[in-house]
Amino acid sequence: MVSEIQGSNSGIVQSANNNSSQVSQKKVDDTKKAEASTSVASSSVNLTQTASSLQALEKSIAAAPEVDQQKVDAVRKAINEGTYKVDSERTATKLIDFDTALPKQS
Repeated sequence: MVSEIQGSNSGIVQSANNNSSQVSQKKVDDTKKAEASTSVASSSVNLTQTASSLQALEKSIAAAPEVDQQKVDAVRKAINEGTYKVDSERTATKLIDFDTALPKQS
């Protein structure tokens, strides 16, 4: 009876050893993956001159105010004083240009 118990235990021990080696291999694989991702993260990227220019332009646009307050104040003052004149020919041309640029719907 003792040999049967030992025999049963040896199977459990063998199974535990297999699980232990699988866990060890997984740890090694995870370590290799972490090292690979670290080396990828330290890679550098070179931008083209056009991409660098676009990046600089994007930063300058983001830093610019959305509204030209001086222009708004000047137009507001001219309207209040009654000196603001609308150039009807320019306005009509801009409306036609805008309408022409719109996609046509059927």
